[in-house]
Amino acid sequence: MNDLQKYISEILQEGYLMSLATSDTVGLWVADVIYVHNDLDIYWASHMLARHSRALERNPSVAGSITLTQRTDEPDKGLQIAGIAGKLFLDTEKILTLYRKKRGKAADYSLPSGYAWYCLKPSIMDLIYEPVFGGEKQKILSLKI
Repeated sequence: MNDLQKYISEILQEGYLMSLATSDTVGLWVADVIYVHNDLDIYWASHMLARHSRALERNPSVAGSITLTQRTDEPDKGLQIAGIAGKLFLDTEKILTLYRKKRGKAADYSLPSGYAWYCLKPSIMDLIYEPVFGGEKQKILSLKI
């Protein structure tokens, strides 16, 4: 694993919330979602009637940010992400297992009624890792969607 992958993995593993930006007919919307990840794919569960969930049905282009920095005296660590997101219909048991592990949920925990799993597949990812790179962002991924 190279250093950039190590820093990304640290942020994805230690992070808890991703601020997810969507767009619908009313305009832009940001929602914080509790996530898990598998490689670079990011997963979260949301109510299917939530504004950000409904927005994904019309427009799958999203942006997100994950920040580890909690105080002003800590070095900045985070990710800025853009990509395509949508509802998952298959293989959700694997994601639920990751979620149970990260959140400390019981093995019999399941999603509440009306909720679904969603996935963000990044096409652009910028790494902010001040302890190593200072204020310079590191472009990790830049793929055409």
